[in-house]
Amino acid sequence: MATKKSLVQVLDEWEGMVLALVALPALLAAGGVVLFQCLSWLKKGIWKPRHFEEFFNWLGIEFSSTGLLGLDKIIGWVFALPLSGGLVAVGVGLPVIIHSLYSYYTQGLRET
Repeated sequence: MATKKSLVQVLDEWEGMVLALVALPALLAAGGVVLFQCLSWLKKGIWKPRHFEEFFNWLGIEFSSTGLLGLDKIIGWVFALPLSGGLVAVGVGLPVIIHSLYSYYTQGLRET
């Protein structure tokens, strides 16, 4: 006879899958960017860094001034970050944040 699982048990079973679904695409994309850079370097002999600005342009998102000089500088800094490093940070950081939030919010359920 099957026993009924609690909500926390079901969430615990799915947590790893959710974290993998969040992390894997970003980490694979980061590897793809580095591989693309390596192949380009092998062909041309010049290392061309890829930045977030190129990624957003590829998505069709153009940056225009917000009217706030400080915010424009922050956006410029983000756009100048290396794409592969940012994707690795997202692939590692986002699952850590999700796991922390999950642990925090299910802690009350575990104690009952």
